[in-house]
Amino acid sequence: MGNSYKTIAFYQDKCDGCGDCVPACSKHHTGTADPAHSRIKVAKDAEQQSFGIALCRQCGQPQCVMNCPSGALSKDMASGFVKWDKDKCVNCQLCTLACPYGGITYNALTDQVMKCNFCDGDPACVKACPRGALVLKEGASLFNAWGDLEDLVVPGLSACLGCNSEMLLRHTLRRIGSNVVVATPPGCIAGVGSVGVNAKTGLKTPVFHPLLTNTAAMLAGARRYYNRIGRDVTMLAFGGDGGTADVGFQSLSGAAERGEQMIYICVDNEGYMNTGVQRSSTTPYGAWTSTTPVGSVLRGKTREAKPMSLLMVMHNCEYVATASTAFME
Repeated sequence: MGNSYKTIAFYQDKCDGCGDCVPACSKHHTGTADPAHSRIKVAKDAEQQSFGIALCRQCGQPQCVMNCPSGALSKDMASGFVKWDKDKCVNCQLCTLACPYGGITYNALTDQVMKCNFCDGDPACVKACPRGALVLKEGASLFNAWGDLEDLVVPGLSACLGCNSEMLLRHTLRRIGSNVVVATPPGCIAGVGSVGVNAKTGLKTPVFHPLLTNTAAMLAGARRYYNRIGRDVTMLAFGGDGGTADVGFQSLSGAAERGEQMIYICVDNEGYMNTGVQRSSTTPYGAWTSTTPVGSVLRGKTREAKPMSLLMVMHNCEYVATASTAFME
């Protein structure tokens, strides 16, 4: 799977907001404890009563690098670090706007941007953390294995910040390649930008937007057409739990029973997240949704989740698997 990189993992449940990491970072870089020089920031979420951090994540495809007009930022594929060259920097600060993690910031005292450089492989913030909320560990090697393959999803999609659907789209299409027809029924995947706004798609492959009820049937028809003209093209669907386990199940069941050749990925949000968090048949027992509230009368969903993987096994599909985007490899 390629060489993995080291990264700083943050465990929010262990962070008590002590902030010891901030002066430690500043001292390492400047010799002073002034938090203005720290590459790591700690922020409190008053509503959730928890803490978060702003820190460079050394992204596999850094938005800061993509937005840097002078080439001052670059991704070092040997070490995995995102490097900053102050001699090339024109101080436009576009990188600070591009980073979704607040990992590169402007320092008014030095009139320059600053970001984590990993302290040459021995991060001061990790050593200073008394509760083990910051841990230096080997990062996943998925990007290293497939990162040289073409990214078939354009930058600048409309996904919610941190949405794993975009990551799923990018890695799946990078691995499958461009010889594919993609179907995205109504849901989060389509909303991310696979079909797009103003007739402009977010994918670099053929893609269409079926109904919730007929995704598998339309892919089966497309596959048969390509078979007829002598082309072997992969049929790929990204459906939500509604378009897969609920109103789309009849179409999927029929395609599976007939042995239609396609890859069908159910992005199971365990609810209709794109339209108001209503229950779906894959919503777990007891879960709160807008249609199964928890209160004095109701106690959440009253039925168990539909066992979709088991149902597809019962259709004698060639391959059935469950996976989590927390473990992309």
